[in-house]
Amino acid sequence: MKYLLSLLLIFLTLNSKADYWTRKADFPNGARAEAFGFSIGSKGYVGGGLNMLTSLTVNDFWEYDPGTDTWAQKTNFPGGGTAYCVSFSIGTKGYVCTGMSIYNTSAYNDLWEYDPTADTWTKKTSFPGDARSLAVGFIIDSLGYVGTGYGDSTSSYAGFTDFYAYNQTTNSWNTIAQIPSLPSFEGVAFSVLSSGYVTGQSLNGSMSDSLWKYNSLTNSWSAKANFPDTARCDAAAFSINNLGYFGMGDMGGNHLFNDFWQYNPITNTWTQKTSLPSTTRDETSHFVIGSKGYICFGGENFNSELWEYTPDGVGVEPVNNQKLSIQVYPNPFSKTTKLYFSRELQNAELSILDIYGKKVGVYSNIQGREFLLNRNDLSSGLYFYRISENGILIAKDKLLVQ
Repeated sequence: MKYLLSLLLIFLTLNSKADYWTRKADFPNGARAEAFGFSIGSKGYVGGGLNMLTSLTVNDFWEYDPGTDTWAQKTNFPGGGTAYCVSFSIGTKGYVCTGMSIYNTSAYNDLWEYDPTADTWTKKTSFPGDARSLAVGFIIDSLGYVGTGYGDSTSSYAGFTDFYAYNQTTNSWNTIAQIPSLPSFEGVAFSVLSSGYVTGQSLNGSMSDSLWKYNSLTNSWSAKANFPDTARCDAAAFSINNLGYFGMGDMGGNHLFNDFWQYNPITNTWTQKTSLPSTTRDETSHFVIGSKGYICFGGENFNSELWEYTPDGVGVEPVNNQKLSIQVYPNPFSKTTKLYFSRELQNAELSILDIYGKKVGVYSNIQGREFLLNRNDLSSGLYFYRISENGILIAKDKLLVQ
């Protein structure tokens, strides 16, 4: 009994490991802000935005590979120099919608689709609302949602409350319920399960701490727990493992932040997390790959930094939808054990971690339906294994060495 209790305490300790930030390779083509960003599979993508040196919008487009921590330039965004866009991904395609060029005061209602396999852009059915910039967007299931934002001289300087849903399969838009807040812009959004969340809005100059939830099943909005710290706009937001994350941003007058917060939709509560260990910033680009969040660009003087966010402990890491069952026999083991997989693995990696979360073994390029694991130099005790395929976590569990 004492032995089992000791293992349980060790397991709980590992699962409560603090969240942290890791500086990754800087963006190689200059500092900027208000760029767009999304992820497809195991890669992240950023493009456009305001160039620090010229203060003009640009249209270059880049791919980030977290496996090698490297950047590669891709086909330029064909919509011209643009910033203040909405961007998201659905399945294997990325989308950039609305926005504005610094060259003029006309906002856009274009929708562009990016195919990473062909490295090509295709113009799709335009956003049906007034042309705008500084709108928000989120994904629920296979639909993209876009709304709010800031108009131009031909529409509205005060902001919008309308919202629309984009269907990738039919290449069409439908009107959905308007958000019940005042007309707003410069907000951010994230989605959890069948709901989208909008917060961090500017209400024509004043900042709002409201959090609004959209239920796609009922096509309705409801107010949730207000953000508990200083109200702000131009923040960063994303979701990992059914939790929302929000932080940084601007309260006006170049008063920027570097704090970071977690929203739990089940308990409707906010929890402060580890702040970004760098300068304060707003107008960032952000995306999620697997169980990691990424923040790039932004700040009062712009920057080219890329930061990777790892949530709290092993217990919050999501497993990819591509289900994998594993049998380990024998377990416990003294010399060797074999891992049996429920399907064929391709280019998989097995990592062994000790009770402190430190990697003590890595096995790459695992193929097929079984793998023989040798004890090697492992001491007796409890270990944890992680299996990733093409950079995405697909399975995790415990090993016991006698």
